[in-house]
Amino acid sequence: MGRAVATEQYGVVVFTDVPGELVEPSVVTAFYPHAMRADVDYVWGTWRSATLTELIRTWPARREAGPMEHSRGWWQPTLTELRVARRNARTIERRRRNRDLSPTS
Repeated sequence: MGRAVATEQYGVVVFTDVPGELVEPSVVTAFYPHAMRADVDYVWGTWRSATLTELIRTWPARREAGPMEHSRGWWQPTLTELRVARRNARTIERRRRNRDLSPTS
């Protein structure tokens, strides 16, 4: 927790809480088709998008994620994944800054 990780559906995120509640297998396969291992129990977690600062501080993985990491649903992001996430985070921060600086009507 507190570390930026890459996900298939949501890009690079930071988990904020993992209460330990098990996810029903039917729910896992309905919403997360990549998580199809029958020998694994999945738990719920809450997450948020990683901030630009967190993305800059994240060290990239030395190699691409393998099948095990993809079936788990998260992995250490590669440099390519981090570059995309950083570019998106910069855009979001720029928009937020411009919105905050613009005069109100």
